[in-house]
Amino acid sequence: MDENTPPATAHPLPFSIVYILIPALMVAGVLAFKTPTWMRLLFFAWYTKHLLQGMSIKFGNSFTDNSNGSTLGGELTKTFYLLFFVDPVHDWYHRTEGKKRIASRPWWQRIYWCFCASFSVRGVGWNYQIAGVPPPVRMNRYMFLGRAAVQVLASFLLLDASQCIIKTIPFFTDPQPDASMWSYSYHIQVFYGLLFLSVPYASLKLYYYLGAFLAVLTGYSSQEDWPDFFGNWIEAYSVRNFWGRVWHQMLRGRCTAIGRTAAKYLGAPPGSASSYSIQLLAAFLVSGIMHSFGDYSARLKYPGITLPFYMLQPFAIMLEELFFLGLVYIKVDKKIYSLPTPVKRCFGYLWTLMWLTYSSSWYIDPVVQAGSGRDEILPISVIRYVQAHFQ
Repeated sequence: MDENTPPATAHPLPFSIVYILIPALMVAGVLAFKTPTWMRLLFFAWYTKHLLQGMSIKFGNSFTDNSNGSTLGGELTKTFYLLFFVDPVHDWYHRTEGKKRIASRPWWQRIYWCFCASFSVRGVGWNYQIAGVPPPVRMNRYMFLGRAAVQVLASFLLLDASQCIIKTIPFFTDPQPDASMWSYSYHIQVFYGLLFLSVPYASLKLYYYLGAFLAVLTGYSSQEDWPDFFGNWIEAYSVRNFWGRVWHQMLRGRCTAIGRTAAKYLGAPPGSASSYSIQLLAAFLVSGIMHSFGDYSARLKYPGITLPFYMLQPFAIMLEELFFLGLVYIKVDKKIYSLPTPVKRCFGYLWTLMWLTYSSSWYIDPVVQAGSGRDEILPISVIRYVQAHFQ
């Protein structure tokens, strides 16, 4: 792409309608009418071309462009999974409908339920709900609305504060060519990593709980349909737990299914170490490729420049599995002793923090070089407004 090409004048709402909602409705129709494989292949070819066109549209903001590219990459991955790996019409049903399959409904209801299922990637309330989703919040409707409003406000303030702090740090706002987080002391790396991580963390929570508030307020869905977006941070005592329990699980279902298929076709016995390793590698590869579309949209140095960050994670998970199997359990006089759980947890927290701090540079450095630290993520800043009026 020509770096001198001016950004396209795009607006989020029309963009979302043209490249997310309408294509998703078309996918639902393809699924609902049980189209043959050759038609699905033709449709997916058009669908891919259409979404690649959307990825080339720029908003003039590196953070927004990256998010849009990753989102469309996620839609591409999700659609590939829905068309060729599962049969939603015959296999899926929602808890509110008993065990009534989608296939038993009139055509327009089949389209509606396929459309709903395509956006419920964690499967909340469906018979395919993935493991590890936080339990539903047990409270009445008004308490849930109050809690969701607090979460929206807290996420907004966290995002605002993170943006304000980032604007004061030259590493983010005026990065030198080939500058890296690794050139700073360890405690600075930790701070920069947590600061940068708070941006997608707060952004995702803001949109999720805003959607939850509106859906429950209008009566479209119940509060049980909106479990917490992230897991409990107390569970982050391993890299495996961080990605599998704590961080959002929006990609887990499709990535795991593709990983299982890869292990099967490579002949790995189910439940074996080789099958586990192949599934891990395939799942993170799919996630990395999906995020590489964000690299393309944000005009990073080259598409896939952040892929090493994702491909390092399965090796860290396998390493920690070997560590806990070989070192945490101590054999003395033919007896096996395990370190106390609090000690193991402390080692786990330190290891997870050290690993994520080290590996995050593979993601943060190229994104910062693309100018994300100079972006205005929020249209308004409460913190800067208060500072300007009370100094």
